[in-house]
Amino acid sequence: MQCGACVSGCPQARPPELSPRRVLRLAQLGLREQAARHPFLHSCRYCGKCLVNCPQGVEVARILKRLAFERLVIWY
Repeated sequence: MQCGACVSGCPQARPPELSPRRVLRLAQLGLREQAARHPFLHSCRYCGKCLVNCPQGVEVARILKRLAFERLVIWY
């Protein structure tokens, strides 16, 4: 989960600091709360283009949806 192919297809990954790759990396490092609070989750439309571009078949949109749900749990 480190190649960044998900970023190349993501229509919301502009500027580069707002990308699915950064959110996934935070989650990988065990920083789930930081990942759940990442600003990218506000702009992600869960279109699935990240999955289409992923050569490893990582279900990026599904992971991002889960983190967005966790964000709601943290806030409430």
